[in-house]
Amino acid sequence: MTAHLIGAISVIPYMCVVDEFQHRMYEQPDLDAHQRRQVWREIEQAYMPWRDYDGEPFLEEGGFWMQKQHIFLYPFYYIEYALAQMCAFQYYGRMKTDRAQAWQDYLRLCRAGGTRGYFELLEIGSLLNPFRDGTVAASLGHVVEEIRERY
Repeated sequence: MTAHLIGAISVIPYMCVVDEFQHRMYEQPDLDAHQRRQVWREIEQAYMPWRDYDGEPFLEEGGFWMQKQHIFLYPFYYIEYALAQMCAFQYYGRMKTDRAQAWQDYLRLCRAGGTRGYFELLEIGSLLNPFRDGTVAASLGHVVEEIRERY
């Protein structure tokens, strides 16, 4: 279980890198290949300063983004994984304190899925909006604490 939580939390920064990179590319469509790699590396270092490519020049200069097919095939889709994960973390935390209520809220969300917009579905599922200040910390705080307790 702990390994799953660590894996789930550790991909969030990468998902944010992909999303911000895509926004920048659409805002600046005339960037050349070198400039695009520079933008990737700048964003990557902001979200994932620990990433080290061991001197591999192409990757050190920001070439890593080219291996992510979502960027080419499904623009702006990757962030949906991060948003869904934030909600899953919220339900996981609520399940630990009131499993029955968390299940009822989740079931209500599933029944409404596909019938409403994202923000309305958050309300239906009694979920916090990941775009509001404090939601990420609230969604992840209990996960981080659980990982710390186990290690």
